[in-house]
Amino acid sequence: DFSCLDCHGDLEDSEGMLNPDLLPVDCATFCHDDPAATYLDSIHVSLMKDKGYNPPSCKNCHIGLAFHQSTWGNERPMFVPHADSAAHRKMTIETCANCHKEYYAEYKNNYHGQVAALGFTGVEIPTCADCHGSHNILNSSNPDSRMGEQNRIEVCGKCHEGANLNFVRHIEHPRFKDIG
Repeated sequence: DFSCLDCHGDLEDSEGMLNPDLLPVDCATFCHDDPAATYLDSIHVSLMKDKGYNPPSCKNCHIGLAFHQSTWGNERPMFVPHADSAAHRKMTIETCANCHKEYYAEYKNNYHGQVAALGFTGVEIPTCADCHGSHNILNSSNPDSRMGEQNRIEVCGKCHEGANLNFVRHIEHPRFKDIG
């Protein structure tokens, strides 16, 4: 349980009235330094900087918290679905798809993506974060990447008992058709 004042200390002087001069909140400084540090080492940051782009900020992915509403309506952050809920899992796929349209199109070509597109986004259907991670996404050529050659069996094996080298050679993002 936390209140508005926990993040927006400058609200105190406004006596409960909306202060149009609220200072931006730095979520990493206040509470989330661990995921922020992990994210700063991720491929999102290094690759974007290498290509001359500004990397996504926390708010790009966590819009429900950034604007005090989820994509499902005007809900306070405490009502945003938990990570294992079907609604949150659907939002995860959609959030990644905002920037990764090509990979999303490819995801929809495999079994996981086709089932998710039908609306089944429970824990039995992997989201982008289930395979690639969330704050610690690394290029698959990096040995520490969840999708690195030495880690795929373990990641896939969490859902697919008996996964082996031949199993993980399956292409999860096939490019053979555009199913819109």
